[in-house]
Amino acid sequence: MLFRRERGVKGGDAGKRRRHANVAVWVVMSIIVAAAVSVGACAVFLPDRPPALLGASGEITEAKVSTQQYCGSQTVTLIPSISTSRALLGNSNGTVTADYSSGGLASGRACIRVNDRAVIALNTAIPLYRDLHVEDRGQDVRAFNNELNRLGYLSDPDSDRYSWNTQQGWKQLMADNGSDSDGTLQLADILWIPEPNISVGDWQATAGANITQGTQIGEIPGALVKLSIKNATPSD
Repeated sequence: MLFRRERGVKGGDAGKRRRHANVAVWVVMSIIVAAAVSVGACAVFLPDRPPALLGASGEITEAKVSTQQYCGSQTVTLIPSISTSRALLGNSNGTVTADYSSGGLASGRACIRVNDRAVIALNTAIPLYRDLHVEDRGQDVRAFNNELNRLGYLSDPDSDRYSWNTQQGWKQLMADNGSDSDGTLQLADILWIPEPNISVGDWQATAGANITQGTQIGEIPGALVKLSIKNATPSD
């Protein structure tokens, strides 16, 4: 009987220990569940606010500016380069009866009248130096054909032959300037000019003047070619 009581006492102690262990487990689990519920509630109900360091920056709508005036002007001496003047030589002999040079000379228009016959200013690629007739050939004829064409008269452009078309074109040009022509280009009827339009200086062929072939009747003034800075050196 003594043996059995001892087992009963020991068995009772073991049962108490198991009950105490179960209670402790439940307490720990309750704490864990409560903590999880609290965290979830915080996640649901707390506002979603980013940390101050991660907040959106304010929009910049204005900024201060300043101005600074820089004046780098300085006085320099300019040296002009002028082309040389060119003499205009007449091909006619006689008395100047009209002078049309006051506004400059234009190719295809009368510049003067000598013995009441028009003298036509004419710009050709090369100076004309002889009378020209139908069937004459040469580079001067080609230049003449091309200028007649540029002026809008009948011709054979880029041809070195003085053709019927060339003859008719020249007759019409002379008629437009108040003079008759049989279509032969008489050197006395033209004044060669190096550009389609030019200004003239030292003009001698004024009304009443007597001119002779080969003499200077005016000049083309030199033109400004460039401007250079005196003693100029490269600067930063």
